[in-house]
Amino acid sequence: MAGRAKRKKMNVFLSHSHRDREFARRLSNELAGLGFEVWDETQIIPGTNWGLEVGRALDQSDAMIVLISPDYVASESARRELEYALVTPKYAGRLIPVLLKPTGNVPWVLNRIQWLDATQDREGVSKRIAEALRASREVCKS
Repeated sequence: MAGRAKRKKMNVFLSHSHRDREFARRLSNELAGLGFEVWDETQIIPGTNWGLEVGRALDQSDAMIVLISPDYVASESARRELEYALVTPKYAGRLIPVLLKPTGNVPWVLNRIQWLDATQDREGVSKRIAEALRASREVCKS
């Protein structure tokens, strides 16, 4: 292995409503166990500038997972995170929407991206996300 460079962990931004925190926490732990660095708002230390920390995390991330629920689409901060990812070239092919709950008024642009449906079966979602992220890493290298 002396000639092989160690592969950098992919940094993933987990965008979700605070009401979906339980699922987000579990997903974050599972993805970390699969070799990804996952950031969500629980890493913000009390007393720090929330907007600045989110912006820094978005800038440092390589991919975004969007946990879609009625609470997510109603959240202004979630909408801003999604808008950032949609206009940032490094997120092209690395934005993964995951449908947690049946949701109306989903931003139209997410209908143009293949979703993972976790409404009926949440087991194995982290592995499917990991596969998609690894595939996107290989595509972006070529």
